[in-house]
Amino acid sequence: MTLDSRSVRSTQSHVTAQANRIAALVGFASFLFGLCASVGVLNGDELGRVNLLYALLFFALAPATALIATLVLMVSGRRKGIMSLLLGLRLVPRQFRDSLSNLPSAPRRSAQLFYSSQLVTLAFALGSLFGFILLLLATDISFVWRSTLLDAAAMLPLLDILATPWRFWPEAQPTLEMLKLTQDFRLAPTPSDTAYVGQWWRYLLTAQLCYNLLPRSVLIIAARLRLRRQSVSAPSQRTARDSATSVDLDPGLAPVNTSAPTGATLIDWAHLPPNVGRILTQRLVASELIRADAARDSLSEAAAASWPAVVIVLVRSWEPPLGELADFIAASPASTTCLIAPLDWRDDRLVAPADKHSVEWRRFCAELTSCQYLALCEKEQL
Repeated sequence: MTLDSRSVRSTQSHVTAQANRIAALVGFASFLFGLCASVGVLNGDELGRVNLLYALLFFALAPATALIATLVLMVSGRRKGIMSLLLGLRLVPRQFRDSLSNLPSAPRRSAQLFYSSQLVTLAFALGSLFGFILLLLATDISFVWRSTLLDAAAMLPLLDILATPWRFWPEAQPTLEMLKLTQDFRLAPTPSDTAYVGQWWRYLLTAQLCYNLLPRSVLIIAARLRLRRQSVSAPSQRTARDSATSVDLDPGLAPVNTSAPTGATLIDWAHLPPNVGRILTQRLVASELIRADAARDSLSEAAAASWPAVVIVLVRSWEPPLGELADFIAASPASTTCLIAPLDWRDDRLVAPADKHSVEWRRFCAELTSCQYLALCEKEQL
């Protein structure tokens, strides 16, 4: 194994460990959320009566629906999971997003996201199951239900379908008699048949095991194996590709342009620190610096005459190119010269981007064909 290969493998191991630590913290928060939600659902009235419909929704129907959605997304090739949604909502620490950006390839990032998603989901399942068992041991729960629109006969078919995986356990199967005897009418006596009001715990427990705990355990094992395969293959593939492109032998790379035109409009796609943005504006003699959101709103659907003659899009070199940026560049008219400038900085000072990041952005520019790659800082600090 070469020195470069060992260095890449060591770096990626560190990045993966950091991402896993953050995912574990999010998973712990998910465990606590599942525990609190479970206790909240099973928190009955002064007589210990728990709304059976809420319990069925939380412990049976929701896990089954979530599992089906996960399997459908997996079959369709979208294997990112809930962590991708949390990232979009900015509910995950920024360090996790940065760790993903430092991973070498899209398959590697997708594998990390899928594993982290399954970890968070399994933690939630464990929390809700722990809360469920805790209250079963510490309290006397009576499950009753009432509804204006539903009756026992209407509810039974759905509950019966959900109970298909545990047909071997007759005591955990729903029956019409159970539903009728646990229905609570405001003007009728409270259900008192202890053989039924407490029997629903078996159904709810097996629903959690079959639709939450067991399948999520299988999925996290599969996600872990996929992550390990990507961890082994990605460094060697990345090292080979970087070595082949380091001498510009790859025809799929855009040429490096080191001459920045003056008077250009800078688009801050990188969310630069104020000092860095000010230095770049002065150094490049730019006409203005526009934030990415403002640029998307004002230019994406503007007429060709409204576009500036030269646009330099400033991006974070360590973040992967995304389709949103490609769409923005594709919307530019032929009369506008577009350049993409990947940047990296330390303490408000620009530094040269890593070679592997430069290669990825040069390939992105080559694929678009409507923009150029601009190197603002390759060897020395600006």
